[in-house]
Amino acid sequence: MLTKTIKPLPKDAASWRRVLCDQPNFCWKWEMLRPFFASRGYDLYVVIERDRGLWPRITDSPAHGEVWATRDSRNRDVVIKPVSWGADEISELKILKYLNFGPLREDTGNATVPVTEFIEYPNVTFAVMPHWSDCDIPSFANDISHENVQMNYWGALPLGPSSADHAPDFRVHFPVRYALIDFGASVQFPPDIPSKSRRGHWFVGRLHRAPETARKKSFDPFAADVYQAARTVYGWTQKFVDDVPALLALLQDMTRKRPSRQLCALEAHSRMTTIQASIPQHTEMRRLPAYLLDEYDPVPNRISAYVYGTSPY
Repeated sequence: MLTKTIKPLPKDAASWRRVLCDQPNFCWKWEMLRPFFASRGYDLYVVIERDRGLWPRITDSPAHGEVWATRDSRNRDVVIKPVSWGADEISELKILKYLNFGPLREDTGNATVPVTEFIEYPNVTFAVMPHWSDCDIPSFANDISHENVQMNYWGALPLGPSSADHAPDFRVHFPVRYALIDFGASVQFPPDIPSKSRRGHWFVGRLHRAPETARKKSFDPFAADVYQAARTVYGWTQKFVDDVPALLALLQDMTRKRPSRQLCALEAHSRMTTIQASIPQHTEMRRLPAYLLDEYDPVPNRISAYVYGTSPY
């Protein structure tokens, strides 16, 4: 008599990520879990085209198919992601619970994706989140990047069989919400910890990473976030930054060589809000060339900006 061997689910995040989404049968974990999630009211999406034609942006941060899209019993499109293994909660699960329970979830400044349900499976905890933007694409990465800030609308979901399918027109106008959706690379410090003690070392593979993240010494992740945010914004605005000199000055202050001399996130946000309120309407409506989404040129310092004719002073 022949018996079918059933693979055990990965026991940790590293094992879960061992098979990349461009390799054969990368979705076996989710197929094995299909009956379990069906019993909880979730009908997992099926794979039509591996990786949907998209690839990770860098070779040292491959995609692992950690997030899987599904439709629930109320006909809502959601995504499911493993966020903890074993009895001990890892950082991602702790952070999601912190952001989704109590008064913080009702805080209007909480621009993070809501978790609709946590599902317990032997040795694994899954988080269920609304299907916003393209987070069902297997090349979903754990890092600080514009791909991990998503919108609560993204054309036709799920995608049609043809890449030429166009998103339908809006039937109604509504305020668009943006949210951070991934915390796999995040850390949480106690609220009363001194700023000098907020140190560690984490891998960052992006081109716009802060210089200190490439060294072997520990660094302040909050200062690195400010630097990387400035590089991302500059990549989107560098072709018309001359129209808003104050913006270039802000981005320069966010990317100073010494992290201790950079603006903190609160100061940067305050200045950005002031700048946004002062921008003329015709500047706000500038169209961004699509190719700039992949360009992360360094923010010019004040000397080079002056030499090349772009200076806020």
